[in-house]
Amino acid sequence: LKILYDVAATINQTESLDELLMRFLRVLKEMVSGKAATIRLKMPSGSMKLVGSIGLDNQLRRGQELLPVQLCVCGRALLPGEILCENNARECSRINGRTMFGRDEIDLVAVPLEYHGDVLGQYSIYVEKPGIAEREDIMDLLQTIGSHLGMTIAKQRSDEEAYRLSIIEERTSLAHELHDSLAQTLASLRFQVRMLQDVLKSGDREAAGNDLLRISNGIDE
Repeated sequence: LKILYDVAATINQTESLDELLMRFLRVLKEMVSGKAATIRLKMPSGSMKLVGSIGLDNQLRRGQELLPVQLCVCGRALLPGEILCENNARECSRINGRTMFGRDEIDLVAVPLEYHGDVLGQYSIYVEKPGIAEREDIMDLLQTIGSHLGMTIAKQRSDEEAYRLSIIEERTSLAHELHDSLAQTLASLRFQVRMLQDVLKSGDREAAGNDLLRISNGIDE
């Protein structure tokens, strides 16, 4: 209940989304006694972006530290926090310089972050077998937390889109104001030119000079 309350309470906070997701990654990993965990967000392009991970040493590694990507002897890319091995786990541990586990030792629990049926990201938690797949109460809790966090992601993205649209609307409004202001100025200058033409016909050079100065100042403005 406390975890669900914490998730619900963060929906309206201005905390960085990445920091929020990493905070709950730590909570969920500790809750199920996970060996390692990762969090990925689905990008507009459809690809999954690694936000961060917590490995055996609980050290957070950021995305910019992933390159060059290390390859396991299985031929699979090793991202921070990944500890599952498709080949000989002991041999992979020796070659990769990190503790690896075989599928007979570790279960991968995937928690989708979804909102209204749209998957916006995913938590991946590695737990020792027999794992928690048979624990319906824990799995239901993880799914509920995933739905709450999915709502948080959707809300932040909606707020960002609303802010972007408000900027576009403001720029459009300013452009219209500038356009209207220029149109009024040009109409006024055209009227003053007509007046200048009439003054020139009358031969009043002093009045014509004053009109010309006024028109020149209007053009400068």
